Amino acid sequence: MIGPDLYNLLLFRSFHGRRAQCRVIESEYDKPQGAFGRMPIVIHLGDFLQKKPIGGASISLIDDLKERERSGKLPENYPPEYQMAMKLFCNTPLCFELQASNRIKEPKLRALMSFIREPTKKIPANIIAYWESIQLWHDDVRLREERFQIGHMIGIYWATIARWMMMRAKRDAAALRTPLFLVQAADLSKPPMPLAVAKKLMNIANPKDSGGMHGMLALHVGMHIRLLDSLDEKKTLVKDAEGEVVRIEPHADDQLAIEKHYRWEPAPST
Repeated sequence: MIGPDLYNLLLFRSFHGRRAQCRVIESEYDKPQGAFGRMPIVIHLGDFLQKKPIGGASISLIDDLKERERSGKLPENYPPEYQMAMKLFCNTPLCFELQASNRIKEPKLRALMSFIREPTKKIPANIIAYWESIQLWHDDVRLREERFQIGHMIGIYWATIARWMMMRAKRDAAALRTPLFLVQAADLSKPPMPLAVAKKLMNIANPKDSGGMHGMLALHVGMHIRLLDSLDEKKTLVKDAEGEVVRIEPHADDQLAIEKHYRWEPAPST
């Protein structure tokens, strides 16, 4: 997934970081004798024959530039630094192809993964039995185990993450016996945003598509959070800062509603 532009950047930054100590000259930063600031060993890990880098012209390190030029797919004045980076990468002296993986030790899971990679027309009975045994249902006792209660879900797209955030917030608020607040961002726009469009903001999962605002954010005391943007540098409320919600101050009218509808009883002693 690394293109010639980023690869050249890695070479150039390594050159600057080690030029004084290792006596590297700029004219050799993309040559074998000076690559990566003369680091003695550089290991490239990845499947470079699989997918090309995203964005831009999507040129990979192993593309044939002459073929691209003939087909009209090469950008005009393609930087020579990028071409030298491609040439250096393709002259990597040693390449190893890994044809098997032993990262899965459990025999039944390994058999399942082997079947997924090379499926047969009929699913073996042992694969079906194992697959059914690892399914989880709402009343499954394993969901009460600590490894599930404090575990984390992993997602890539906000459409998934937003749903999991709500599920986790509801469950944790109930476990902590504390009210769950649904917070909606308040902002002003010029010109004023039509009401119908403003209402649609609540249905947008990705806050990056709504000016950094969550359409609807679930919060409760004791929740662990990470900031998506800088709010106050003097108070160290910067991007990616982590913390815990220690207090929520609702409006007076909301406070009355909370006191009326939430009558928390002490948790039973164990």
